[in-house]
Amino acid sequence: MEEKTNEEKLALEKERQELIEKIANLEQDKANTVGELQSVRKERAELKEKLELLNKEEEGDVEKTVKEVLSVREKENAKKAFQNSVDSFKSKHSEFENSNDAGGIKFKLFERELSKFNLEGLTSENEFNKRLEEVYEFMNRGKKDNAPTNNNPYAATPNSGGAAPRVDDLPNLSSKEKSLLKSNGWSLERYLKVKEKRPDYIRTILQYQPE
Repeated sequence: MEEKTNEEKLALEKERQELIEKIANLEQDKANTVGELQSVRKERAELKEKLELLNKEEEGDVEKTVKEVLSVREKENAKKAFQNSVDSFKSKHSEFENSNDAGGIKFKLFERELSKFNLEGLTSENEFNKRLEEVYEFMNRGKKDNAPTNNNPYAATPNSGGAAPRVDDLPNLSSKEKSLLKSNGWSLERYLKVKEKRPDYIRTILQYQPE
């Protein structure tokens, strides 16, 4: 085999080095491309996460806005319903009409009593009407039927000359119920009848009855 000259050897070495350099460059380009791809994927994932958070925040803001609008609308409707109930209530009870209540003094006393009752959660005219009537009866409970009554459930039972049972001796009554009977001069029979017909009314006035 013919031996290569020095010039040929140098040329081959140069060519070999150039190939090595090209391969190294390609490997570096490959590594750079992979790194860039990973960087792009990471950035894309972060951007998607931010987008999802923004969408959730926007949805939350929309939902919050809708709730606020509905709340304002409900309050406005409730306010109108209450005013309509008050107007109807005044017409029904003539003592509160302008001709019978100069300066609205009587109705101011009624409003003062009304402020002691919970109106939260009431939205319809029917609900307000019912509550106004309850307060009205509560205010006038001591003015009606204070005369002695014979509706004593024990009246028909011989008691051998003994006195009728006292309120304190009546069974199955709470201290507030006993206090209510005493302050109103009600018999047990009358109280039970009212409680059966108007349980909500009794439950309301018992809340403000001292023990």
